[in-house]
Amino acid sequence: MRKTIFGYKISEVNKIIENLREENENLNATIVTLKLHNKNNGNYKNAKYILLEEDLKNYEKDIINFKIENKELKTQISILTNEIESLNKQNAKLKEQNENLHKENIILKEELAQLANSQVAVTYEGDLL
Repeated sequence: MRKTIFGYKISEVNKIIENLREENENLNATIVTLKLHNKNNGNYKNAKYILLEEDLKNYEKDIINFKIENKELKTQISILTNEIESLNKQNAKLKEQNENLHKENIILKEELAQLANSQVAVTYEGDLL
């Protein structure tokens, strides 16, 4: 029986083959571990992706609602601005009326004072007569 293969002793070749088998088993175990880790990591990423996608949808809904609310608020602002302009005009008219009434009141007080003076004068003249 031959004791060498390609110049190597059969016992050395058997030892090398055994070492290669052990290394192969270790590598296969490492591959299985990495595949499981990758699969679990992939599921984690998928779950995270799903959560992020849900967040994105919620943010998009919020944006739509904010746009609607913004439009409604702009409409209310426009209405209130028109109302303010109208009230400012009305206020200016009332202010003018108030000033006119104040002037008329001053004139009437002056006339009343003159009438009172002339009444006093008439009464005084009547007393003198």
